[in-house]
Amino acid sequence: KSPVFNAMFCGELAEQEHINLPDCEYEGMLEFLRFLYTEKVDLSGIDVMQVLYLAEKYMVPNLTKRCNSFLNLNLDVSNVFSVLEHADFFSNDHLASDCWYFVDKNAKDVLSSAEFLAIERSVLKNVVARDMLNVEEVVLFKAVDCWAVKECERQNLKEEGPVKRLLLGEKIIKKIRFPVMRKEVFTDVVIKSKILTKKEENRIIEYLSSPENAQVDFLTTPRMYMKRSQR
Repeated sequence: KSPVFNAMFCGELAEQEHINLPDCEYEGMLEFLRFLYTEKVDLSGIDVMQVLYLAEKYMVPNLTKRCNSFLNLNLDVSNVFSVLEHADFFSNDHLASDCWYFVDKNAKDVLSSAEFLAIERSVLKNVVARDMLNVEEVVLFKAVDCWAVKECERQNLKEEGPVKRLLLGEKIIKKIRFPVMRKEVFTDVVIKSKILTKKEENRIIEYLSSPENAQVDFLTTPRMYMKRSQR
């Protein structure tokens, strides 16, 4: 069932009779071995990631499919980014696509979860770049701002607008579509965060007051979900 184990035990470079697997947990390995011998597996939210890790590492594609199906049916706001991290690590494009579909569809709940505040900045950059996020732009901005505040805490830095912007980086800031917000929302929420420069604030206010004559350095088209809802 596993070409990797076959090589380890029976190949030309076979190792010793006993092989240590220090990166495996007992429950995950038990289900992995159960599948190898019986083609049955009892997955749960506790051990599925470990079983999937073993299935990927030891090249058992049928078990990988079982784990992917289980995760697809059991994705939620508390685990979607953890599953996505695993999918990216093993280049599991199908599972990663399922995760991003879940994020897009349930963006509001995902962005308010504790797990969102713990994601890496590279993942955050991919989130704000999503065109299909099912969430209002101001809600996305508030979540991004909360992530920046949490990152200030993690790095023991003073919570200030310029500091938060530095931690976020320009690629994330430029992907937030401030021009699609209502003027009063932009004033009450975004300006108070002090993440944008005065020049950026003034240009966006000008755009929100008279879009025909103003120029801004941010995307001015709504995300796709908003376009659909306006039809």
